[in-house]
Amino acid sequence: MQYFTYFSRFISIIILLLTSSCNTQNKTEQQHINERHKGNVVITADINLRYILEQLASIYHTYYPDANISFKYTTEDDAVSNFKLKKNDIIAVEKLLSPDEIANAQFHHQAKVLENIFAYDAIAIISNKQNSDSIFILDKLENYLNDKSKKIVFDNKQSGIAKQLMQYSNTSAEAFKNAYAVNSVNEVLQFIEHNNDAIGFIPYNSFSNRNEKMAQQIRTQFNILPISYHDTMYTLSQESIAAQNYPLIRPIALYIGNCPELVAQGFANFIFGKQISKALLLSGLVPKNIPIREVIVTEEFHPNKK
Repeated sequence: MQYFTYFSRFISIIILLLTSSCNTQNKTEQQHINERHKGNVVITADINLRYILEQLASIYHTYYPDANISFKYTTEDDAVSNFKLKKNDIIAVEKLLSPDEIANAQFHHQAKVLENIFAYDAIAIISNKQNSDSIFILDKLENYLNDKSKKIVFDNKQSGIAKQLMQYSNTSAEAFKNAYAVNSVNEVLQFIEHNNDAIGFIPYNSFSNRNEKMAQQIRTQFNILPISYHDTMYTLSQESIAAQNYPLIRPIALYIGNCPELVAQGFANFIFGKQISKALLLSGLVPKNIPIREVIVTEEFHPNKK
């Protein structure tokens, strides 16, 4: 009987110690989670992602008011070049870094670079209503660039859009010297508006949200040209991006190098959550993680639909 009493006390002590250990562990884990959602971080980002990123940061701040995510906007080329040299710690761009670019960045950061692809955008090809082109033949981009009766215009001199088009169409860099380069998407729109022979290239996110006034104006005032690529025609829509059958899809990625601010990883984890996925769907884009039963929540966009 005395043995049973000692044994019962021993078991009780073990249970108490285990419970205390678990509580301490849970508190430690919760503290670590809380630390990842406090503090400030500046993300260097492609200027063409401004509307999307500001929206996502606003949602994050609603859930975690002790965090402050801000952005320094520049061109895609500058963001990537400076990241490779550790002149910035975290970037948001519409491209995937090559293995060489990642290796270069890891060498300078002295840390593993984390790639977080969280959404998909695309390149839209536009013209004004007086333009006679009803389709853009991607395989013949070099012909457009060399045709003096056409004006091809991009958002800036270091446009990531132009680089992607060069790769897809096997167009020589020399031919792009005939293109026009302005300073922003808005300036592309202004150029197209005043030049009947012009064709411009802008991010789909510029007009993907059907509820935004600016997006509605773009759809009303401009033609969104379908693409012919390898003898197949493709129309740009949220649905064609989700199905991955539009040729000029652009992944939106967050790259984190040797960044001391834990809130950077907290934000990176948050953008894969259900709240952000819904916001991306409502804005007309396609999240990497699509919520169950919510594959496409916006009305499909048709180029000729007002």
